[in-house]
Amino acid sequence: MLASQPDFATQECEIEEEIRRYPGSEGRHVVMYYPKFHCELNHIEYFWCHSKRHARENCDYSIDGLRRAVPLALESVKNSTIAGNYVSCMRKMELYRRGVQYGTAEWTKLTSHQKVYVRGEDR
Repeated sequence: MLASQPDFATQECEIEEEIRRYPGSEGRHVVMYYPKFHCELNHIEYFWCHSKRHARENCDYSIDGLRRAVPLALESVKNSTIAGNYVSCMRKMELYRRGVQYGTAEWTKLTSHQKVYVRGEDR
């Protein structure tokens, strides 16, 4: 419903507007756009989720504890986890392109607990 609203459909994101401000800059930049308001399609959101969980579990909830926990939390996410999240998001985008509806039995079957293993070191 929101996507059908004219002002929503025609509004560019800030980075699109910024790129277009400079003549000739569009050909020099590559930007990967994700659908608006679909955090399940942005693998960076999953990175933050893993990091925040680690920080919550390893912080004494003081400001100094938080300062110690956040860098460790960011470092704790394995490369294989990041790669798996990316592949999962790409798979979900493909399902949307094929017309599979979010939350249906088909969606659940095609997205649930599929593991991706990456060769090499985890970090």
